[in-house]
Amino acid sequence: MRDWMVSSWTVALLFQQINRYAEVLTRVGWRSKAEPLRDLAAAMRADVNRHLIRAGTIAGYALFAIRAARSPSCCCIQATHGPGYATRCCR
Repeated sequence: MRDWMVSSWTVALLFQQINRYAEVLTRVGWRSKAEPLRDLAAAMRADVNRHLIRAGTIAGYALFAIRAARSPSCCCIQATHGPGYATRCCR
């Protein structure tokens, strides 16, 4: 399951760290090394917007088909009632 399940929390943490590292590289004068990281972060943001956001709410996780990694088969969205309540799945 680890090969086809995506956690939005994990993606968000990685996104933040990549941006922070790119900023550090820029501050020490290594812009050429920072630019590919910024591009990666931009691609990650685009993927999250495309695959993990439904009706303006980010999914807690998505299960992707093993062969068709570009289309989630289920994204469970946490309702606004708080953690552990009323998740719904969309297909």
